[in-house]
Amino acid sequence: MGIETILDSSEIILMAWGEQKASIISAIVEGEPNASIPASFLQQHPAMEVVIDEGASSELTRVKMPWLVG
Repeated sequence: MGIETILDSSEIILMAWGEQKASIISAIVEGEPNASIPASFLQQHPAMEVVIDEGASSELTRVKMPWLVG
C-alpha cells in the first residue's frame, strides 16, 4: 500500500510505543514532509490522529522543550 492510497483514507491513526520510536515520531510529526520519510506526508491529512506513549513522545518539542510551545 502506497502513501497516496493511505492519504485517500477518511481517517488515519498513527500509533507507536517506546523510546526507540521517538526520533522517527518527531520527524513524522514535526519535520517537513519529505520522500525519505514517507510517513511525514501524513501531516497533510485533515483527519490524522497520533496515539503514542511517553517514550515515543520524548523527542517532541512539546515534551523536550515545552517553553518553546505556547
